[in-house]
Amino acid sequence: MAHLGGCLLPMLERPHEANELFVGHVAMALNTHFLKKYAVSHPRNRSYRSGLAPWQLRTAKALIRANLDGEIALARIASECGVSAAHFARAFRVSTGTPPHRWLMNQRIEQSKAFLKDSALSLTEIAIKCGFSDQSHFTRVFSAAVGTTPGRWRLIRKD
Repeated sequence: MAHLGGCLLPMLERPHEANELFVGHVAMALNTHFLKKYAVSHPRNRSYRSGLAPWQLRTAKALIRANLDGEIALARIASECGVSAAHFARAFRVSTGTPPHRWLMNQRIEQSKAFLKDSALSLTEIAIKCGFSDQSHFTRVFSAAVGTTPGRWRLIRKD
C-alpha cells in the first residue's frame, strides 16, 4: 500500500502531468490489493497467462498512439478490445512486456525523437505535440528514458 501510495505522490504534486492510463493502472492495483487481502474467498490461481489477440493489441496500440496526451481511460481501451480493464492491463503487459502507461510513455519518447531529428520545432512545441504537460516534464521523462536531455540528443543526431 505504501508503494502504491508513493506512486501517486508525484501526481498529486504535479496533477497536470498525470494521465488517465497511469491513474487507472494504480487504481486497479489498489483494488487488486484490497481484494487479495480482504476478500473472503480467494479465486483459483490460473496456471496460464495469455496476452491479447492480435486484433486487440493492434486496436489498443492504435488508441494509445492516437491519444498520446494519455487522456483515454484504461476502461475505454479495454472496452474497445472487448475485455475488462483488469484483464486488459494484465494481457497488455503479457503481450508487450510493459504496462499500458509505460508503453504510452515509450511512444511519447519515440515520437519526440522523430520530431527532434526531423523538424525545427522548439522543445516546448515537441513536448506539447507528444503529450507532455510542458518542456520540464518532457525533459525529465526523456532524460530518464534516454540518458540525456532532448536538446543534447538533438545536437548529437544533427552532427
